[in-house]
This record gives sequence, structure tokens and C-alpha cells, in this order.
Amino acid sequence: MTIDEQRLASVSAGHPSNFGKYLCNRRQFLLGAVAFGLTPVVAGCTQGRQNTVDPLYQLLASAQSDVAAASSLRSSSAHVNDVITVRKAHIAALQAEISRQEKLWEKPATPSSSAPHTVGSLKKLRRHLTDASQEALTVVASSAGYRAGLAGSIAASCNALAKVVLS
Repeated sequence: MTIDEQRLASVSAGHPSNFGKYLCNRRQFLLGAVAFGLTPVVAGCTQGRQNTVDPLYQLLASAQSDVAAASSLRSSSAHVNDVITVRKAHIAALQAEISRQEKLWEKPATPSSSAPHTVGSLKKLRRHLTDASQEALTVVASSAGYRAGLAGSIAASCNALAKVVLS
């Protein structure tokens, strides 16, 4: 039997003289667990107020503008109602997220203008939806977590509206 095997046998037999050499005591274990357990909690507490305007305001203004523009084209196609319904859902989701984190972002200096685009045809509405998709992708690149997911789903939805529903 080697020396290491003898030491292991004495530790497993519960000899108090060798027990502390190989294993930590309960106090050391608990201190280590608390230290490692609190590290992510403390690291996650550093998010403060942003000194920029919330990028979701731009997406909100775009959605409001698209709804107003699509409303003027209701007689052109039955699919325009789908665009209105989806963009209204985007408005509701964006307003909920903006109000949820309003204390972390600056508000725009002037209220967002929801003046409708001058859309005379479905082709122009498709272009505006494609532009809205690109705006949302820009927000995805600069966001994280739920906000990035929300902007990503808006980008995909606008792209689908432009390329599938209105084509």
C-alpha cells in the first residue's frame, strides 16, 4: 500500500488527525458558498440610469405612423387590416416595455410625432415596413435580454408583413 493510499484510508476511516488536511470544515465551506453565491447578485446590481433616449421610442413612433398610413389604404387590399392589427400589437408591447423601464431611460425632448407616412400605394407601405424592420434590427444590436427579443420579433414581423402578407 502506498503512502497516498494510507492517507486516504485514514481520512475515510475518520481519524481526526488527518481529516483537516484534505477536507475543509463546515465554516470554510459555507463562507466559500456565500462568497460565490453572492458574486453574481452583487455584479448584477450595477445597472443605472441611461443618459440616452430609450431606443424603443423610435420603434413606437414608427409603428404608430404605420398604423395611420395603413388605415388610409384599407380599401386597397384586405391584407392591410392584418398590417394594422399586427402593428397595433407592436404598439401595445412597446408601450408596456417603455413604461416598465421608464426610470432607466431619458424621455424624448418632444413627444414622438405619429404623423402618417405619405403612402399612396401598397408598394410604399411595404417599403416603410422594411425600413421599420431595419430600425428594429438596429435596436436589437444595441440591446440585451427581453428588449432585444422584443425588437427582434418586431423586425421579423415587419419583414414578414412586407414580404409575405403584402406581396
